[in-house]
Amino acid sequence: MQYETIIKRPNGKRVKITSHFYYDRVRGPQYTFTVEWCDKGKRKWEPSFDSNEFSYRRLNIKERLKYHLQKNYEHVTIEEVEANHLALWQSMKPVDF
Repeated sequence: MQYETIIKRPNGKRVKITSHFYYDRVRGPQYTFTVEWCDKGKRKWEPSFDSNEFSYRRLNIKERLKYHLQKNYEHVTIEEVEANHLALWQSMKPVDF
């Protein structure tokens, strides 16, 4: 399941946060998120990092995760990501009839 939020910055830049929730049989419930951004007056959403860069491909798994989080947090704050995760959780709650 996923939930998207688009945040508009004062300089006109838009940032899209997509929170993902899935259940892994071994690790249990897991949350992940992706960040994309779009400059003012543009339509194309750019990812927060390019996985085809040679510098990224040289990194091992732990360094890649650290790099991924570092690049994502250049565009969003922890509070914005947590708010998006919370909205995802609220959308999954069962509705009483």
